[in-house]
Amino acid sequence: MNTPRILREYIWLISNIYQAKEITLAELAKRWKESDISYGSELTRSSFKRYKSAIADAFGIDIECNVNNGYTYHIADMGSLENDTVQNWIISTLSINSLISNDMTIRERIVLEEIPYGGRNLETIIGAMKTLNTLAIVYRRYECNEAKTHNIDPYAIKLFGRRWYVVAHSEEHDIAVYSLDRIESIEVTQHTFEMPDNFNARKLFDECFGVIIGDGTPAEKIVLKIYGKERQYVKSLPLHSSQTLVEEKKDYTVYSYHLRPTYDFKQAILSNITDIEVIEPVTLRHDIKEMLTRSLKRYRG
Repeated sequence: MNTPRILREYIWLISNIYQAKEITLAELAKRWKESDISYGSELTRSSFKRYKSAIADAFGIDIECNVNNGYTYHIADMGSLENDTVQNWIISTLSINSLISNDMTIRERIVLEEIPYGGRNLETIIGAMKTLNTLAIVYRRYECNEAKTHNIDPYAIKLFGRRWYVVAHSEEHDIAVYSLDRIESIEVTQHTFEMPDNFNARKLFDECFGVIIGDGTPAEKIVLKIYGKERQYVKSLPLHSSQTLVEEKKDYTVYSYHLRPTYDFKQAILSNITDIEVIEPVTLRHDIKEMLTRSLKRYRG
């Protein structure tokens, strides 16, 4: 599907202002004129003003003018395009789609990781989040043979490990996380709920590696020693937002973290076990050793 021209124009403006950090309208208009995005049109002050307003409405991204720096323009909240935000995800997705659609001859040579759409369940949940309606879901956990019905108040949604999750309040749990691929049926009820004033979805997962929040595991300092090529991967794509460099040597790099060492984090370590060693805490080091021992027993003989 081609990205509509107006969206490509929005993306072009956002990307160029973001990359320049600070840019005058004259310089932006010059780049616009020289690019394929313009189709020969001028970027006038009035048209730029309309674009600014539309971008704020469509993406929640404000473009501000710094009168004290030669009337240059910049993205008001740079973090919205750098951190794990909805704006960043949308702009990145649309940018890639725009690049592909501009040259369909290479479309089959670009291989992307499949991200589940979430289907009607995702649409229903987002709709209930807007109207503050309680949902009745029939949910089957992997470890259970029978599905159970839960009435949930959908607070937020999260994408992790190529799966969509809904964060919700229920009669059984103050806050629980449900995977959309385990919801067998979903129905919007007539009951409504109120969002807690102090709820912050991003803060809720600050100390989490993934989506496990209710198993009682406290956050603590974790120190990992990374070997080999994995050092470069972890450096360019941190395991967690709290990743802090402790020591860097020729053969290894040491990082510290502040997070909950839950099952999903342990699985991430085990998936790279030849190049990742747990230094602290001792309890986590012991847990990883025990998991390795159990795994090795399957290969004996």
